[in-house]
Amino acid sequence: MANLKEIRAKIQNITSFKPTNQDHLNDIDELINGAFRYTWLCRQWFFAQKTTFLNVTPDLDNTITSLTVGVVDFSRKVTFSGNLRSLTSDVYEGQIFECQGREYKILKVVPFNEIHLSEPFRGTTTTADTTWKLKIKYYNLPEDLVQVLSISHRDAPIVGGRRQYLTAINSKREEELQLAENRTASYADFYIHIPPKNIPSGEKLKDLGSTIGILGDLTNNSYHEFCWCFRKESMYGPLSDSIIVQALTPEGGTKPNINLRAVTHDDQEVKTPTYADAVDKMPNVWEGYSKVLWTNVNFNHTTGKRLGLPKWVMVTTKALADSQYDHAPYILKDEESEWIINWSASLSAGNPKYIEIDGHHHIIRPYPRINSYDAKYSFVVGADGATAPEQYFRQLELRYIYKAQDLAQITDSPEMPFELHDLVVYKALEDYYTKIGNLQLATVYRNRFEMDLKAATTKYVEHFDVEHQRAFQFAAGRGGFIAPSTSIKRSSF
Repeated sequence: MANLKEIRAKIQNITSFKPTNQDHLNDIDELINGAFRYTWLCRQWFFAQKTTFLNVTPDLDNTITSLTVGVVDFSRKVTFSGNLRSLTSDVYEGQIFECQGREYKILKVVPFNEIHLSEPFRGTTTTADTTWKLKIKYYNLPEDLVQVLSISHRDAPIVGGRRQYLTAINSKREEELQLAENRTASYADFYIHIPPKNIPSGEKLKDLGSTIGILGDLTNNSYHEFCWCFRKESMYGPLSDSIIVQALTPEGGTKPNINLRAVTHDDQEVKTPTYADAVDKMPNVWEGYSKVLWTNVNFNHTTGKRLGLPKWVMVTTKALADSQYDHAPYILKDEESEWIINWSASLSAGNPKYIEIDGHHHIIRPYPRINSYDAKYSFVVGADGATAPEQYFRQLELRYIYKAQDLAQITDSPEMPFELHDLVVYKALEDYYTKIGNLQLATVYRNRFEMDLKAATTKYVEHFDVEHQRAFQFAAGRGGFIAPSTSIKRSSF
């Protein structure tokens, strides 16, 4: 298996350009990653496919939950009469709250009994409304999705479930057919791509120094690099500018730690004001935007220098017990702005990686809206304090072309068969020689790339056998037309 170090060495040998300066090596790595991305996306490779499941959720209302809601005319706050254990921000933020015959967008969820709307409720004030509904209309597709290949109801993971393929229709066609957007059914027949959402980028971090009285196991004087991003409706935005900080034991303290604050480029604290129902008739700045911290693991913690291109992984929380790590994302609520990092497990290189999507997210709307479920799971609190929400469970199976991870660390290898790694080399060489103005050699490697790409296409791109009938051919004859002759031909494309 060729990794980044070996691909880099092959390019250096061919070009006789062998820099040792890290900035020059980064330039070569950027060239390699550009070639890798181009090769990855130029065909529908079957090795570039993933299969996963999308959770779908039925409508929740008074008949299912036995809860009522309190609503006030010209207020954005809605309060449930008890804990609604299905009410998690990941699921319901950005979705629909219906009350007294009108729909409102849910801006923020305060688990497990409160939501804030994106606009004031207009209707009859009551403390016990029974007409309410929580409706899931929109489903976020995976962050690494490039192209949907299929969405379907399958007899998995619920054994014996209904099998039904969902056909894609575009928004224009759906509007022309005047399909009732609020129609529900047990299973969907179609899915519609709706306009994607874009999450704004983070800006920068401020080092607040160490905090006294914090436990932890970070190495004293060790260096770390961090950045952050917004999280909205379970979707991540682009990363902020990064900062390199040192974990130090504070004067009068016993353990080193790091204290960071999310700020704007003009050093203003990034957090929303505490919600005040009497005056907050419009959404506050950053209301509903939580924040997630990331660390670079392609980094020398002794010298404070990068080892190559950054490889960002999520900073997580950690329980005190050594035998049990709480690898939940270290998420700040919209009203918070400061992280304290004190456990090395929170900075593990095995934590989830950041997927470079620049805050651009694909979303679908199944039609009809799915309003049934296969199983109900109760709210559970584990022995370690972790919780599982109440869930009305049904899933759609999704198959899609995914976006491969860039190569950052020298042992990272392209996510494709070994024999195709030379495609990355040839494309990188074409780009290199084009950059320095040697168009003759650029053409040579372009031709080599095209030749090997054609051979790879016959082996690694899906081909579907189909039956098709040749078009009717009419020939004029004495007394009229001759009956058409037909033939059936088996072919692949």
